[in-house]
Amino acid sequence: EREREREEAVVSTQSTGFRIVKKVEITGDAYTKVQFSLTNPAEYNLPVELVAIPEGHPVLKTLTGEVILPSREIVLAARDDTTQFDPESPGGQFDDDPDVVVSRRLNKVIFTVKVKRVEGAEEGPVRIGFVLRY
Repeated sequence: EREREREEAVVSTQSTGFRIVKKVEITGDAYTKVQFSLTNPAEYNLPVELVAIPEGHPVLKTLTGEVILPSREIVLAARDDTTQFDPESPGGQFDDDPDVVVSRRLNKVIFTVKVKRVEGAEEGPVRIGFVLRY
């Protein structure tokens, strides 16, 4: 039952175009940069803001990590099917924070957030949470 829930969660995040780029080891009490990719399925530029989960939300009790989110919104380029064969990136037209946005290609952006394990949290995978507001 638990495994099925995990599979459903993975499928739901993949269908939205939001993924972890590469798994990293989070150890000690220092922040580690974790890369995520986000793809815009819309045919218009899409501003996205990453915000903390609201106080009192039940998911907060299950989190085992702290996360530092970007202070500015990230604008995703519009999906344009005519550019799929064009290797040029629209990276120059956005005012990105270089500490957050790692790369852009067409309607996809790779960005980082800083994560660390909460002191006293159980061993195993670190669970973080945030809200994508668009």
